[in-house]
Amino acid sequence: MKTIYWKSAKDDYQISSTTIFLEEVDLSKQEVLNSYNPFDDGIIISKQEFEHLDNQLSQKQINIQKLKDIQEQRDILLQQSDILYIRALESRLTTAKLAPLKEYRQALRDITDQPNLNNITWPTLPQLDF
Repeated sequence: MKTIYWKSAKDDYQISSTTIFLEEVDLSKQEVLNSYNPFDDGIIISKQEFEHLDNQLSQKQINIQKLKDIQEQRDILLQQSDILYIRALESRLTTAKLAPLKEYRQALRDITDQPNLNNITWPTLPQLDF
């Protein structure tokens, strides 16, 4: 973890309120590293580079929160389908009749593999005849 400093036009250094893991952003250390601060091993970068890093980190945090929200919704839907699945097993539905429910549950498990977190396609719960 590194403290980020940005260099102002007056050559003084401003400390950011953000301490980040550089691995959390897409830039490599070589692209942002101008020098190390010997006092706390912070990284000194230009204000423009800092703003770029900060924007990348903010977007990554937004994506992480979206992913958590999607996972929470998925878990709720899986729990709701648990009851239906148990009823289907107790009713001794044939494998063919149980297949749509299994596919639905697998689609829920795979929901986080979709490429666009802003446009999730949720599977539809199938109707089962008991």
